[in-house]
Amino acid sequence: MPNTSVKKKLLEADQSRLFSPDDVEHPIAKAAVAYWNSVRGARKFPARSDLSLRGMSRFISYSLIVAVLEDGADYQYKFVGDIERQQFNRDFKGVCISDVEKMEPAFGRILRKTYDGVRLTGAPMAVRGLVDHAPHDAWLPYHESVFLPLGATDEAVDHLLIVGVNIPRPEA
Repeated sequence: MPNTSVKKKLLEADQSRLFSPDDVEHPIAKAAVAYWNSVRGARKFPARSDLSLRGMSRFISYSLIVAVLEDGADYQYKFVGDIERQQFNRDFKGVCISDVEKMEPAFGRILRKTYDGVRLTGAPMAVRGLVDHAPHDAWLPYHESVFLPLGATDEAVDHLLIVGVNIPRPEA
């Protein structure tokens, strides 16, 4: 575990980076992107009802399904996979982003901004970087996550499929 000054330098120098989901590297994240692309077909994004447990079997434990409430006024966790519950050390199914913002304002703002970006653009995105929810006194894990829009029509995103995996930190 690094000392405090090393950890501070990592936090300052190594912010999360946005990139195309086509460039994900982890096999679990790649499987999620490939599945999402396969079920959307020619559409902009698939509907939540297009997803199947069989199709998601390779990555479902790493998944979150988030409902968009009132055109983005809030978001609610509808499904939380086993690995995600372990990584966050709690089952937050049914929790809304407004609840997270009350408990952890900075983390809630990051989540809302990310979810809003995917909802408003209807475009998938990927992030690689330090995990934002780790306690300040812990060695911060590194992650690769994909944020994939879902919607009954191509006009509106009504759910997000999120798949996140911890990955080795790149060598400095």
